[in-house]
Amino acid sequence: MTFCRHFLGVFALLVLPLQAQAASLTERLQEAESLYHNGEFLQAASLYQSLMEEQDLQTGPLLFNLANSFAKAGERGHAIAAYLKARRFLPRSADIDFNLRYLMQKNRDTVGNSPEELPLVKGIPPVVALAPRELLYASGILIFVGGALFGFAWYGRRRRLQLLACLLLLFPGLLGFTVIMQRDALWINWAAVASEEVSIYSSPGSESGVVLFKLHEGTPVRFVKQEESRILIELSDQKRGWIEASQLALF
Repeated sequence: MTFCRHFLGVFALLVLPLQAQAASLTERLQEAESLYHNGEFLQAASLYQSLMEEQDLQTGPLLFNLANSFAKAGERGHAIAAYLKARRFLPRSADIDFNLRYLMQKNRDTVGNSPEELPLVKGIPPVVALAPRELLYASGILIFVGGALFGFAWYGRRRRLQLLACLLLLFPGLLGFTVIMQRDALWINWAAVASEEVSIYSSPGSESGVVLFKLHEGTPVRFVKQEESRILIELSDQKRGWIEASQLALF
């Protein structure tokens, strides 16, 4: 009986904080939604951002709400950057696609102003890209089918089916391992220019480099790397240069 009471006490210590955390998260999400519906869009965006940072939480719906808040507040660059990140979790969302097209129509720069020009994964068009959760589901289905085939082949002593089942079991494991280990290399980190007009430099040093060209708010760019106060970016037409980190929206 003492052991049971101790176990229940430990269980309560583990579960109750999680329940409290979930309740707190729900309350803050409701607060952000209330701010949005009351027209306080920047405050809603700030709350959504703080939730993502504090909870280390990024989901498609959360990023979509963040993007909507920025769009309503007139922060086109931040909105486009948030929509582009939301696409990673919701790659075939018609709402994200529509909102992106609407905002991109207002961009002054002509490069990268269509979602089709901005692939989610290197070498894969956005329309056929899978979200991380979809990759997990696909791997699970292959493992289940492979396990069922292996059991059937083992029972019937069919060597060819056993080989096929082993391949089906091995493939999703390798796929999952590759995606986890190479996720930063596979996924393209899209960002957007956040300032009305910015200069793109030839080198990373804040006191060095010549101006290569100018970009304007909302232009989507690929994040490559950061050195000191500047970020190396790449446009959809392969042009590269360094931008001040404070002038770039990236989630």
